[in-house]
Amino acid sequence: MFPFKRILVPLDGSALSEEALEPAIGFAKTYGATLWLLRVTASSDLFADSIELQKFKFELADKLLHEAEVYLKRVRERCAGDKLSIKTETVMGSPGDAIIERAAHHGIDLIVMSSHGRSGISRWVYGSVAEKVLRGTQCATLVIRSHHNGKGD
Repeated sequence: MFPFKRILVPLDGSALSEEALEPAIGFAKTYGATLWLLRVTASSDLFADSIELQKFKFELADKLLHEAEVYLKRVRERCAGDKLSIKTETVMGSPGDAIIERAAHHGIDLIVMSSHGRSGISRWVYGSVAEKVLRGTQCATLVIRSHHNGKGD
């Protein structure tokens, strides 16, 4: 089998995305791999363009990044009992693009991520981050089908 040394788990803060943690931890234990937890927040450019709102954009970006860092710290602490090497990172941008870019940057061997299982109009409107990552990354990717109540996200 391929010796995975760097495993990336993209998390969006939802319980559904965290369903990828258990299998990722299993791989990390098996291969002695470093687990990278990534949280991508929306770019503040999506919220406002005008010069009058620049201060708001910077404050919003800082708040989003801080909340993402706090979230990843909590997830890391929950996984600490597994005696793993865990790194965390928060970035702003489009989730699919950011996951692909960070995987390449860190030399990731395996991405383990959850699919939110959108279909129909919501898939068309929001797209599929998992599909974008599958098509755009050069490393192995495991997509875990999330369990949800059938009503989408």
